[in-house]
Amino acid sequence: MSVNKSGVLERLLSIFAEVEGQLNQSHPRGILALLRTRLTSTLSTYQEYGLLDSVLLISFLRNLFDMRFEQRVRILSKEELAKSSIRPGLKSMIVREFEGLDVDEHFDYDYIVVFDKLEADMTTLKQIKGIVTEEEYRAIQNEIVNCISKAIEKALEELQQVNQGLLEVTQKELREKQTIQALDDCLRKFVRRMHIQVLGWPSN
Repeated sequence: MSVNKSGVLERLLSIFAEVEGQLNQSHPRGILALLRTRLTSTLSTYQEYGLLDSVLLISFLRNLFDMRFEQRVRILSKEELAKSSIRPGLKSMIVREFEGLDVDEHFDYDYIVVFDKLEADMTTLKQIKGIVTEEEYRAIQNEIVNCISKAIEKALEELQQVNQGLLEVTQKELREKQTIQALDDCLRKFVRRMHIQVLGWPSN
């Protein structure tokens, strides 16, 4: 699809440059939200229906980000817990609890852990609360929070790298190909790659 004289391509390049400028200030999920908002606005302003697929792909990519974040936090939290000072027997019980980390239940919009909810759902903490001293319990709580917080930081860095790659490649393709279709093609490639990474399919 060739870009017409309405300036849609120029607007798209401007959007991606703007969003790229927010990488260091915005949350990975916020970057995709901003991109989707700007593309939706452009679709309406320029009546460029060809952008609809791109808007939908960005929305789906956000869902994949949530799933990837959940996967990575579970794995990285276990790795961080292995380095903690919590005694081995208790540590193995908490590791199993980390399998239940849920992006919708235990994290807010910005992927910050809601510890009160997590604590209420962790059977291990309920079991030890009446056994260990209050000081020991608080120390274990702090260790768990530190482990998850470090895992979150690493997971967010990984997702932001995906965003950076998406923004850089898309701008390059838009400049070179000078078509709106270049945007759709880039998004489809990134969504497919992330889908395979998160869900393991399609295989080719």
